[in-house]
Amino acid sequence: MGLANQAVTPGRTSLLEAVNICLAVIGEAPVNTLETQRVGEAAQAERTLLEYHKEGQTRGWSWNREWGVAFHRDATSGEVLIPASVVKWAPSRLDWNGRFQARGGRVYDSEGRSYAIPAGIGSIQADIVSLLPWDDCPEVFNRWATIRAARVFSNRAIGNTATYQLTQEDENQAWADLLRVDTEQSQPNAITGEESWATFRPSMGLGRRTGGGGGGMAFGGAVRGGGGASPPGPGVTLPQDLGTTASPTFVGLTLSGQASNAGSLALFGTGGLVGPLPLGSGLAIVGGVLTVTGGGGGGGGGGGSSGTVTSVGLVAPTGFDVTGSPVTGSGNLALNYAAGYSLPLNSSQANWNVAFAERLRWDGSSAGLNASAGRVSLELGTAAQAAVGDFATPSALALKADLVGGLVPTSQIPAIALVQYLGSVASQSAMLALRGQGGDWCIRTDGQASEWVIVANDGSALADWFQMPTGAAGVSSINGQAGAVTLGTGDLSESGGNLFFTAARAIGAALTGFTAGA
Repeated sequence: MGLANQAVTPGRTSLLEAVNICLAVIGEAPVNTLETQRVGEAAQAERTLLEYHKEGQTRGWSWNREWGVAFHRDATSGEVLIPASVVKWAPSRLDWNGRFQARGGRVYDSEGRSYAIPAGIGSIQADIVSLLPWDDCPEVFNRWATIRAARVFSNRAIGNTATYQLTQEDENQAWADLLRVDTEQSQPNAITGEESWATFRPSMGLGRRTGGGGGGMAFGGAVRGGGGASPPGPGVTLPQDLGTTASPTFVGLTLSGQASNAGSLALFGTGGLVGPLPLGSGLAIVGGVLTVTGGGGGGGGGGGSSGTVTSVGLVAPTGFDVTGSPVTGSGNLALNYAAGYSLPLNSSQANWNVAFAERLRWDGSSAGLNASAGRVSLELGTAAQAAVGDFATPSALALKADLVGGLVPTSQIPAIALVQYLGSVASQSAMLALRGQGGDWCIRTDGQASEWVIVANDGSALADWFQMPTGAAGVSSINGQAGAVTLGTGDLSESGGNLFFTAARAIGAALTGFTAGA
């Protein structure tokens, strides 16, 4: 800290600074980082801060509330999912009358008692409140959350009720500043109210929800024009006579005959004129009543006949199904996709166009896709249905090896082939039970002990085998001894006139013929 700070422009309060404010309330030293936090009080302060930062946002403010957000139905599961950051989800009561509810992370259809939303409802618009991270919230809100958390933290950490009470005034002041800033940002007025909700929508006053797939409202009443006061014919009459200057209410839509739209019904929404509905030939609004006109020798007026509309039907092109048609009193007309039909997104349609263009050039030469060009490109011959032998054979297949009985014949085996040791056997029958190919070999341990090699066929006959020659038998033992033998004179016996040479015998042989004393 020093005089240099008087020239520094202050910035937003960071989460680290907020933690240090909480620590200062209980007399603890500040920390330098929130990563790998080892100071227990600092970790507790951070948890308390985030707890009340989340709690404060759930109220809903101008900066974390959005209106009319569309939540789309998943085409596979039929569910409408709500992100985990959304803590308040409220569809328009005037549109759905409480039919859809947020349960966990999904939308529940209380009318269908299911999380699967009807296919006719592509999306649901709702007003939402979302949780934002610390840095995305206004400074005035983070400041209030810091003071609020510091009060609670001091009471939790050291049980200091005095500090808790003294900082109450600071929290009240921070809350007043927060309300003031949010009011300046949301700009409420006496018409819209604090949260921009419509306070008066008379066209929705008689609406009621029905079982229609589109979630719309049923309507009742005869079709009337604005040019006369003649009562409607058979059908359900309006709750009251709206007069010649008013229009009957049809759930947020009104119908009236206007001079500026001669020969049509004007369709009004809550925001004003939507557009005229042409009546078609043979219909007109006469004296406030929808009248059938046309040639003929009818009675009064222009020779036409008049009457009331007794039913309304809807005809749709291929790819759509209509339910509820015709409506004879009150009800809904529902328009849905027929089985096997859908409308692709613009991006999907673009991908399809690219794939179709590539399809026309797939064989490299043909201007369009046709069966014969495709077979020629894939070297499948020219016949629409051909046997395997009729398919064109690339020249490379001429070098292939054939199979005879599932095996490659000997004539097509390369000069260098792999051989295999088949093991050791103790008899001829055991050897003939072995199976191999030329070059494979085994060892026999019986009287024919040696190596045997297959020279023909598979080794199932004795003639298929060749006994490898072995060298002459070596000395197995000497003088009754085997192994590395070292012999001495004591190990040998005298026989056959062969005698060992000794000194006595040498002297005796040398003195032979001499007589003593001679």
